[in-house]
Amino acid sequence: MAMKEAPISGLINEAGTISDLAERIQILVDELKILKQDKDKLIEDIKKITAEHAAHKIGDEKYKLLIKERLGEQPQKYWIDYYTNSIKQLLEQIGACNSQIYLRIIGLGTKVKGPAGFLAKKELQKQIRELKINRQEIKEFIKSKKKSEPELKKVAYAVYEQNKLGKIANLFFEEFAIKLSRKHPTAFNKLYTSLKIANIKVLSKTYVSLVLLASAFTFIFSFLVLFLLSYRLPIWLAISRSLIISFFIAFVVGALVYVYPLSVIGARRRKISNELPFLTLHMAAIAGSGTPPTTIFKLVIESGEYPELSGEIKKIMNYINLFGYNLSTALRATAMTTPSPAFKELLNGMVASVETGGDLKTYLSEKAKDTFTTYKLARKKFIETLSAYSDIYTGILIATPLLFIVTLAIINSIGGSIGGFTVNQLATFGVYILIPFLNIAFILFLDIVQPEA
Repeated sequence: MAMKEAPISGLINEAGTISDLAERIQILVDELKILKQDKDKLIEDIKKITAEHAAHKIGDEKYKLLIKERLGEQPQKYWIDYYTNSIKQLLEQIGACNSQIYLRIIGLGTKVKGPAGFLAKKELQKQIRELKINRQEIKEFIKSKKKSEPELKKVAYAVYEQNKLGKIANLFFEEFAIKLSRKHPTAFNKLYTSLKIANIKVLSKTYVSLVLLASAFTFIFSFLVLFLLSYRLPIWLAISRSLIISFFIAFVVGALVYVYPLSVIGARRRKISNELPFLTLHMAAIAGSGTPPTTIFKLVIESGEYPELSGEIKKIMNYINLFGYNLSTALRATAMTTPSPAFKELLNGMVASVETGGDLKTYLSEKAKDTFTTYKLARKKFIETLSAYSDIYTGILIATPLLFIVTLAIINSIGGSIGGFTVNQLATFGVYILIPFLNIAFILFLDIVQPEA
């Protein structure tokens, strides 16, 4: 079953500068890469499962189960057609953006309905000469018309926003970042994917420039500080030691900035999972009134009750309103980049319900029950675990410090020291450093182990 092609008129009619169109092309190219990777992986997985079944490594029941897990209720041809048509749509939209960039560069402002709806530059100039039209007059006429036309309504949901730090990083490292990413594409694929999943609104090349800027700034700053602190050493020793330590510090800082999206993904996954049960119930209640799916997402955003999930839902609205995707394609595209497996499952289930003509209200109601059951069980389990942690806390961080103070008091009355330290020194270290550190560590531990749902 072939998927219906999403209209691209919403993209073509959008006003924007050449920079805006270039950013759209970058987004579309990234989506194209993801679709191509998913298509290739699907074909590879099916071949692998089929080969194992043919070699009698897995039985018939296991084979059917694996195929169903990979394809769902649809045949393989359905998904191949979906990926093929989606890739075709993205290529058409990229061509349309290229057309708009071309028309803005030649300065005629002509609007088109498709990627091939314009004349070649030479042919266009030939017709201008034959008609004896003054090009400057055309420009002035278009300029006057643009002034008289009302301003177009701005898009409600922006994907990328410029920032000063990114501009500074690109100013110094943009060309090097592009060369580096092209020379070692496999090393940066995970970073680009992480940026999308983390919903960090920075272009991939800009983020690479930021990594390089952070490393360079750290290296220069640490070298100057270490060199100034080594004024008593010989000059060659001070320089060499400062260089080695600064290189190490710069590498660590660059690595931390590089892996930062991974920590954001983990935090977003937990927040989304906490909001998901309530979002599903909210959507089920709205769907019960017969509201169209697109309006459901709009109402959820306007409620402002789901700060983390609003970013994911805005992606869906972007794909529909800005890029002209149909609902199914927008849901699938968002499911590919969401950090939450549970939310991905919800979106894919909505796609199946919409395309098969199922009852969306029933699906959302059942899904709300399941997510709330999982949410309650996870919270109940966590509360039971907390009771064990409370006993540990009582023993280590309440009883032990009291015994520590009593022991020090006895030693102080007898006289002497422990390991060369006086009783006052040990008491000061324990009260002002050790005990607060252990309390902070315990709080961080509880924050890490708390459930995602």
